[in-house]
Amino acid sequence: DMLAGEEPIFGRSAAVRYATVALVIPAHAVLWWIARWQVAGPAVRPSWEERGEGLKGRWVLAWFRELRDQPSWAARLRFLFCTPPDVVALFPAVTYLLLRCVDDGEDTPGVASSAFFLVHCVVSAFVYVHLLFVPSARYMAWEL
Repeated sequence: DMLAGEEPIFGRSAAVRYATVALVIPAHAVLWWIARWQVAGPAVRPSWEERGEGLKGRWVLAWFRELRDQPSWAARLRFLFCTPPDVVALFPAVTYLLLRCVDDGEDTPGVASSAFFLVHCVVSAFVYVHLLFVPSARYMAWEL
């Protein structure tokens, strides 16, 4: 055996190795946030006080206010799926870590590994679609 009992960096099972590919999604999201921050002017960027407030920042409060102002529960659910908060883009990294924790190292994944792999794929696809195909209403110059 080439590995002689050592754990490869991308995992032993096929599910973990395939799931590693989806880690490009949160990396893309972070680079996109940095790019948006870089091109935004000082009037748009949050102040140092807002950065320290965390969940009380102006962008977070505006998102929660917009969610609250939806007329019905169905509209709120639609809003959650169509305009998720930016932090959702990091969820594929979280599901990948959970998958690594339940990975048993076998070539054929067990039930738990398969379930976490499926969750990871669904979360990654959701974030992928929102990052690439759903424009953020805050950055749209005109109505589509």
